[in-house]
Amino acid sequence: MKIRNGFVSNSSSSSFVVSLNKISERDLKLLLSYTTLPDSDYWSISVDEQRGFVRGFTIMDNSDLSDYMREKEIDCSLFEWDYD
Repeated sequence: MKIRNGFVSNSSSSSFVVSLNKISERDLKLLLSYTTLPDSDYWSISVDEQRGFVRGFTIMDNSDLSDYMREKEIDCSLFEWDYD
């Protein structure tokens, strides 16, 4: 498994995890609202309050979550990305 901090594009699958105590409430709301957008494709983003993190996953990274995050000024440096 390869892990890096940064953006993933044109990948067959992508995922991320970020600690709830590192992400702002504003950024969390924006991130969760991404899945309701028409172009969000197959991203699944959920909160695990018991474990204290937010997890996102897609098997078809056709939409550009990284563009959305930059546009909304979400601090992406806090995210740990895994790509395949």
